[in-house]
Amino acid sequence: MGAYIIMLFSAGMALSADAVFGRGFGQGWTVFFYCYAWGFMAMTAVVIVKVSYGRTFREMILGNTLAISAGLWVLFGINSSNGMALQLKGKVDIVSILQNQGQHEAIIAILKESVLGPTFGVLAFAIMMIFFVSTTMDAASLALAEASTKKLNLNEEPNPILRLIWCIVLTLVPLTLTFLGTGLDSLQSLCNLIGWPIMIIGIIVLFKTVRQAKIDRIDKDVD
Repeated sequence: MGAYIIMLFSAGMALSADAVFGRGFGQGWTVFFYCYAWGFMAMTAVVIVKVSYGRTFREMILGNTLAISAGLWVLFGINSSNGMALQLKGKVDIVSILQNQGQHEAIIAILKESVLGPTFGVLAFAIMMIFFVSTTMDAASLALAEASTKKLNLNEEPNPILRLIWCIVLTLVPLTLTFLGTGLDSLQSLCNLIGWPIMIIGIIVLFKTVRQAKIDRIDKDVD
């Protein structure tokens, strides 16, 4: 873990876009994940404020930073390490499956090698994805419904029908890309395209948050 943290910054893993050699990974994934994170920030900012009412900034920042990071490290660490171990030990030829059958078949092949059996591996992953998609959809629809509702007070909830409409829209976009057969590349390009304007909005939100916190602190001291 220590070597990973050092290489993240010293070796340029966090900032490299591979502009010189143009091997594709940097352009395809590094930029994508930054735009992906910025896109999520605009959505999660609204949700975090809703669920963190009454907590301090320190509790809110530490809770979200540590909890989300720990969950992602466990998820990617276990799945990635397990896949490499299966390949190196010769149990599953993941490289061949990727080249001949595709990414989805490679994922299923890894899940079927679960220590608790193939059924448990696939079922556990499916349940995890259902929870991830449902909570993400709930948060995204809430943020978009609040942003598109006029004169919504702090303690008011947006119209459930409006949230349902946003859920349908958010579902149709990836489904359309999937049925068109464009694959993950089109989704990456879409995230890269949308991520930059959202990043500008995110920077404005950060400055607004700091300014509002200073105003609230002054009002509290006066009272």
